[in-house]
Amino acid sequence: MITLKEAVDRWRAVTRYANAYEWYRKQAPRGTVHFGLEVPVVKQNGRWVLEESGLDEAIGAWRAAEQDKERVTRDYENHVLHGEPGQTIRTTWGGYRVARGFHFAWSDYQAATMRSDGSWYCSSCREPASTEHNKPECHTCSDWGGCGRDCTLSAVRCDRCGTRLSLLSVAAGASGTTATTRRTPRPAVSCPARPVVPRTGAPSSSR
Repeated sequence: MITLKEAVDRWRAVTRYANAYEWYRKQAPRGTVHFGLEVPVVKQNGRWVLEESGLDEAIGAWRAAEQDKERVTRDYENHVLHGEPGQTIRTTWGGYRVARGFHFAWSDYQAATMRSDGSWYCSSCREPASTEHNKPECHTCSDWGGCGRDCTLSAVRCDRCGTRLSLLSVAAGASGTTATTRRTPRPAVSCPARPVVPRTGAPSSSR
């Protein structure tokens, strides 16, 4: 058995991230503490303790998830997308949500610094997509403003290859009721190998 404090210190050393010890201690009375996985804890002699094997399992799961993010990131740079429409895929720089023919990619760094919430991309051309905003504002926006959900988004289109995704009642990046059409392609042009991925973020975009 190891103390909860020892577990938090070890978790922070391995993952390079952890909440304050008090955050974990407040969870302890419910019988589990969240280290990526729910790890059982008990109180002995006035101290919260847990089986070291439980923490080992949580660290193993975290390492596996990190390796998977690295693999997914490499695949993205090589034009390979994962997931089904509506699914969110995490990368080392942020992530993307999959739609039919498109994906919405964002950078955690750019979002945290309020530089960009992300952008739509054509999944075939890997070009930034154009968006149409013909839906009425939601109740929050019409009365107070700023719902943060891009509620007026009605369609996404690629002006290069002609693909268009109609978003009838769908939030950005989700699946639901959609319709994808493709016009007669324009003459072949050379597409860039992939969107530019800055060192600190997702594919660059202009808002």
